[in-house]
Amino acid sequence: MAPLHKELLNEDLQENPVTYLDGMLETTLDLQGKPADRARSGRWRACAFLIAYDVLERMAWLMLTTNLVGYLESSMRERPKIAKRNFTNWIGVSHISSLFGAFLADAYLGRFWTTCVFSGVYLVGLLMMTMSVSIPALKPDSCEDFCQDLTATQIGFFYAALYVLALGTGGVWPCVPAFGADQFEEREQREKIMRNSYFNWFFLASAVGSLLSYTILVFAENNVNDQWLFGIPTISLSSALCVFLFGVSFYRFKQPKGNPLIKMAQVMVAAYRKRQVLLPPDDSRLYEEQDLRKHKFAWFEAVTPSPPASIGRKLCHTNSFRCLDKAAVVDTIRIVDGTARIPLSRWRLCPVTQVEELKMVFRIAPVWMGSLMFNVIKAQVSTLFVQQGQTMDRRLFVSDLSIPSVSMQGVISLTVLFSIPIYDLVLVPLVKRYTKNERGLSLLQRMGYGMFFSILAMVAAAVVEMQRLKIAVDHNLLNSEDKHVPFSVFWLVPQYVLEGLGEVFTSVGQLEFFYDQAPDGMRSLGTALYATNYGVAIFFNSLLTTLVNHINGETRWIRETDPNGGHLSYYYWLLAAMGSVNLVLYTLTAICYRYKKVDRIPVSTDSRSFEWNASELGLMQKPTLFSHIHALKVADQQLLGKPPLKVTSAA
Repeated sequence: MAPLHKELLNEDLQENPVTYLDGMLETTLDLQGKPADRARSGRWRACAFLIAYDVLERMAWLMLTTNLVGYLESSMRERPKIAKRNFTNWIGVSHISSLFGAFLADAYLGRFWTTCVFSGVYLVGLLMMTMSVSIPALKPDSCEDFCQDLTATQIGFFYAALYVLALGTGGVWPCVPAFGADQFEEREQREKIMRNSYFNWFFLASAVGSLLSYTILVFAENNVNDQWLFGIPTISLSSALCVFLFGVSFYRFKQPKGNPLIKMAQVMVAAYRKRQVLLPPDDSRLYEEQDLRKHKFAWFEAVTPSPPASIGRKLCHTNSFRCLDKAAVVDTIRIVDGTARIPLSRWRLCPVTQVEELKMVFRIAPVWMGSLMFNVIKAQVSTLFVQQGQTMDRRLFVSDLSIPSVSMQGVISLTVLFSIPIYDLVLVPLVKRYTKNERGLSLLQRMGYGMFFSILAMVAAAVVEMQRLKIAVDHNLLNSEDKHVPFSVFWLVPQYVLEGLGEVFTSVGQLEFFYDQAPDGMRSLGTALYATNYGVAIFFNSLLTTLVNHINGETRWIRETDPNGGHLSYYYWLLAAMGSVNLVLYTLTAICYRYKKVDRIPVSTDSRSFEWNASELGLMQKPTLFSHIHALKVADQQLLGKPPLKVTSAA
């Protein structure tokens, strides 16, 4: 005869359309807050709307950013150095602001509503940008006869629009990919495999949007005015928001789990308060909510009717950061009217899962640091690669059509478009046979291979730059006003292809790693770490270039106005060397890393009370969904044959 709890679980699976996850119940809802119908919601049907949103949003973003430096220099009349500095600061802030949007999503709003609200803010920023080039009072005057200074209103409105837009991206970028991953149930093996593929195809959608933007730029750069160059991104994002809202009936929603910063602070405060307490030799004696594991000592039912503060999967205890385990040690038991009571203040006692969530944040931090150098190299794509291409022959084969240097980034998009299907459909099944890993390569292995490709990209860029300078010397162009070298821009293709392969491995791996390894209540913040990593790398790259030029003095390696007089290849070699050292350190970090482990325990999905199999638990109990089952050390009572104490939570 099957245990009673298994029969009830099977019955609930048929009656209640909810999501069962390893270790604990986590219900997915529809927009009205009712349990989502798993047969009609989620999976690829829902993700199709999110992938379409990503295509259109990425197209809007890149059409704006690829034109922005030129607009700052020409229309806003900023010096090239100032324009690039302002652009870099704005890009960095746009990515780092993801932490703010992700925090709101995880703590209060949820990923769907955060995406809706911040998409609206994003759209307002684009509308303001369009207004700044359309309304005469806000639009800079042309310089046909003479240039008038811009007014404070014109400058203020333009930069206000830029940073409103940056705030909007801060809510969109971390939430959309995480919301898409939420559409797959992790307990269902088939859907779990789908989710592993989802990140590949989501990134491919970004590549499609990028390629569309670069293609449009080739034909629009000299044929449309500023109103259209800013208006097209506005139309694109408006379409993206409409597509996102069309899919609302197919989405699965997960409720926010509360302020993650407070939860982390509670663990640290509780551990500090009990810093003098000795840890038990057996981790099963540590406190856990909804603890249905079989302990070595008796079971008790806490009759607290309120739900636990954080409903999510339970995590297995790990031996790292043992000092934090003291937060889960039960050191105080009060006897009230003959009944033992455990003080359940989270600032004094935290469950093991809450402690493990903080440990996960600490374990992720070195991986995040190890990923910075990859993004520093990636930052060259939109800066030095573009500068390098501007001095080369940009004619499209034998025609007179000259392509913008920035459009060479489309090679990366093409590389991603061709590589991701091969990776997902061919490489993963092939490698899986040998590694026995459902992803083929582990997430950290995948990221490491991408870092290696990025180092090769720097080597290729350095070799091409050395040849470009040699041709410039041969044609006496070092001190000439004509900076264009008779050397085809298509010689840059190898470094773009290698960087594209790096993104297929590392960028996709980063996005999936930070989502998968983040605590369940911090998954928006996890994907925000991916965007934030690039934002910090942008600032670090700016600092590095300034430092390198300062050290080299007169023989500056990087010359923005005269690339032929610099030594850009030296800087590429420096980045390749730094990337190699970083890869060694990253490999050591990856070897020491321990992936998240979820406690696999079935839990009731209903508020009905029922009896668990006595032979499995050791005694008869009647737990309900929101009951707290705690285990205390009562070996003396068991040895004496006394009934176990009944423990209730303090009011």
